[in-house]
Amino acid sequence: MLEFYLNDKPFLLDRTKSVRMTHQNPACNVTEFPGDVTLGIEVPVNDVNNALLGYPGIFENNRKSSSREYPDFEIRYSGVLLMGGTLIITNTSTESYSGWLRSDVGNLGEEHRERKVNESPSFNVAKSFVNKADYNPESDEYGCPRVYNTEFFTDKGEKVTITLSAPNPNYTGEWLSTITLWTSRDNNENIYTAKEVEDLTWAFLNSAGYFVNYKNPDGTIKTPVSVSAGGPESIAKDLKVHAVTPMLFLNYLLRTIFFDAGFYLDKNFLADHPDLKKLILYNNFDITQVQYVKSTTQVIIPGTSHGDVEAYPITYGFDVEDIRRDYEKDFYYKDLVPQVHIKDLLLGIQNYLNVFFFFRPGRKICDIIDRESILTDHAIDLDKWFTGSWNMGDKLDVTLKFTFDHDEKDLMFTEYWQNIDDLRQKEKAPVMDWNELESISSAEMEEIRFIKSQNRYVQWKVWVKTEQDPHTGNDLQKKYIGWNHLTDGFQNGFFNYLKDDIETIPTVFGPISGDTRATVRQKGNMRSEMFSYESFKPRLLFYHDNNEATYKTENISLDWEREGTGLIQSRWLNWARFWCNRQPVECKMHFSLNQLDFMLRNIYKKFRTREGEFIIESMETEFGLDQIGITTIKGYKINYAPIVYKLTDIWKINDPIWIDDTIRDDFDWILLK
Repeated sequence: MLEFYLNDKPFLLDRTKSVRMTHQNPACNVTEFPGDVTLGIEVPVNDVNNALLGYPGIFENNRKSSSREYPDFEIRYSGVLLMGGTLIITNTSTESYSGWLRSDVGNLGEEHRERKVNESPSFNVAKSFVNKADYNPESDEYGCPRVYNTEFFTDKGEKVTITLSAPNPNYTGEWLSTITLWTSRDNNENIYTAKEVEDLTWAFLNSAGYFVNYKNPDGTIKTPVSVSAGGPESIAKDLKVHAVTPMLFLNYLLRTIFFDAGFYLDKNFLADHPDLKKLILYNNFDITQVQYVKSTTQVIIPGTSHGDVEAYPITYGFDVEDIRRDYEKDFYYKDLVPQVHIKDLLLGIQNYLNVFFFFRPGRKICDIIDRESILTDHAIDLDKWFTGSWNMGDKLDVTLKFTFDHDEKDLMFTEYWQNIDDLRQKEKAPVMDWNELESISSAEMEEIRFIKSQNRYVQWKVWVKTEQDPHTGNDLQKKYIGWNHLTDGFQNGFFNYLKDDIETIPTVFGPISGDTRATVRQKGNMRSEMFSYESFKPRLLFYHDNNEATYKTENISLDWEREGTGLIQSRWLNWARFWCNRQPVECKMHFSLNQLDFMLRNIYKKFRTREGEFIIESMETEFGLDQIGITTIKGYKINYAPIVYKLTDIWKINDPIWIDDTIRDDFDWILLK
């Protein structure tokens, strides 16, 4: 029997009414999290239902919007939970309340539609820095991998002129160095030159060699307490400037996001995979505490008076005598995550790593499932519930385009990278290095080659270079033909290339350069209100133990088309092959209650009938008060084998043969043969 409950209190229903329930397979969607819905809900007006929903007249007079929502609503059939969520009443009359049910997944999207990752409550809890030589992705919340970044403190310091010294190649240190009439020798041991730098950047170079999370000899992160005078000359010379940047492990980030949303993360493919469990989320925030020690000298800049109005000072403060950097103050995870919406981050992870989030029906539990496993696992047989025949749609043949969202604040991409999607038709087989490139004797004009060892593209072309005439000093333009740098790698990926239709698999994630060490050229953030916030986009690295990280392991590269280990080959190959040539189909099934419950809990899996295997996109079932109607399934065929009837399907020994003479003659001929 069909049953409605609100806060565990039952409704009194009309025997003539029915509801239409639709469930979606999240594995078939790359642009949103599809929420299940129940349409056509009609609740009769009676004393029992009025007590739960309010009297229709009062409801109409008091509501301030076009609908009223009732959370904790459930639809059950003979006690089996079919769907839970929020009942949304859109209309009332003297006879009924009309509306629909938004599932718990839909509620999650509604509640967190505008929430950003850094707004999760757990990320606003003070944390003390724990310094280790190595962090464990399975038990630690963050790690501290080294990142080479020459731009971290750019525009955060004062300009200062320093003097650089270098050995004088003309100095001998002998008595001959004093004889300069007929030689180029002199008696200056060093050559001195002046250079303008920023104080913090120069101190960062001298202290850490431009490395974020610079390491001590024992592998821990260097966190010195350093004090210098407040002037730029002293800062550049004396202050120890280190950037300490904890980075959250991806699995900890996901567990926390779901916990704050009221969901428990149970099965987690990302935590079980030997490579993907090492993923860590990059950020550019330095947790170092900066303190400015004031002197006793007051600095007052007076304002101006206008008539009888008293003049107040426009600035009041003290000279900064010293500056101190230490790591004694707590920090917050909200500063370590990008300011993107939770939905966009989760969809980005889903499309980047080819997983999907499955929310178990009626339970606040989410599983992260490998989309590739759908195709590699055994199919579930539904033939006994199958009715009628398949309605076949036109088979698709599309190009899949896998995109990056590069961080435009990273100069590694703004200066060395360009999108070459429109030039990919000119691309030929990749080469290992420049030696192999130079051995190509028949290069065509504008052809493109990828150099594997350098992760960059070059193009055979004519270019003009401006050079200085050694005799006159004038600028000369000279033409060259050959291989010229076109762009660095990390291009968008393509599967089933050059088809008329293109389907895009988007993500908010971008890559980080560096084959042997993570390398960026991006301004960082400091714990100081003196400087504006420097935004950063979501980017992942593989943590390699001992506070090191890069964009790749031996098995997976966070690059779409890297040969052998790129994401298309290592994470998307089976699904991409199926998805670009999928064939829409529709059929009808007549499920029992137990089988329907099983289908809702396993809707993402692969199924089969005698005509072949398929994946469900959506299933819709009509429920009456005392009956379960036909379920309409829409999905995609993996393979199709039309039914072929054989004689053995119709005739058995000692059974009468109820077929025409022609077939009987054929059968006799087979026996005689």
